[in-house]
Amino acid sequence: MMTTTACVRCGEVLAGTDFCPRCGKDQRPDETKATNQNIRSVLWALALVIGYVLLSNAIDRPRSIRWSLGWDLAFFLLVSIIAIVNRKKLADALSFHSINVGHAGSMLATQAALTCLVLLLTRWLEDQGVTFQDPWAAYRVSSHPYIFALLSIAVFPAITEELAFRGILFAQLERLTSREASILVTGFLFAWTHFSFVSLVWLVPAGLFFGWMRARYRTIWYGVLCHFAHNATIVLIMM
Repeated sequence: MMTTTACVRCGEVLAGTDFCPRCGKDQRPDETKATNQNIRSVLWALALVIGYVLLSNAIDRPRSIRWSLGWDLAFFLLVSIIAIVNRKKLADALSFHSINVGHAGSMLATQAALTCLVLLLTRWLEDQGVTFQDPWAAYRVSSHPYIFALLSIAVFPAITEELAFRGILFAQLERLTSREASILVTGFLFAWTHFSFVSLVWLVPAGLFFGWMRARYRTIWYGVLCHFAHNATIVLIMM
């Protein structure tokens, strides 16, 4: 049976035609309007990520465990709310149905190799006189150093950053441009937002790797798993 619709301008009954026979109105979707909506969505997603990074690095705040965990929790809740609002667009990215144990093992093995390279490179740079900030000082003097450090450095960043970069931002970019471009943009932006020039050496490959997993398997959870595994390993070794 042929589907009939009404003209968006004059209400004339149409029979699958692109133009109204009465007024001549083009019935095809307005691609320019859709593109502009996608651009606005990308800009909002970028503003979310960049705003968080600028605020977290610009505010003169006490480096206390309570403040750090509160800030991490606040951004986690903000990103989660945005993801819930856009849950239809993020349905594939947030789904657990595509998770495969074999794939997860392969990704973790790859991440383990990358983490070892990062540790070796960090040690070599330190031997060459490069100094790194000590992010562990506040945690070492806390009542539960490993628990607080894992929450603030491994758990919250793994979920929040992957949801923001490979979830919300990636989904909006993919609607506007190609999958490859989405991987590159989210990967380099992810690296830049850590505000560490030396760390770009491994943050850029990590961001591209997480983006590739997101594009290849259509879910953020492999990235979350590898992101957490890397950060948790660094915490357990460096603390």
